[in-house]
Amino acid sequence: MDFRYLFEDLAELDRSMLRLAVRWIACSAGLALLAELALLGCC
Repeated sequence: MDFRYLFEDLAELDRSMLRLAVRWIACSAGLALLAELALLGCC
């Protein structure tokens, strides 16, 4: 059993999870900003 391939797979999974988390946070921040702008526009 070669563990190097396993670690490479884990590292790749880690990177994709990180990218997904960053995208999710950016999306949430963008939505929050849009909601705030909409509220400011209404009031």
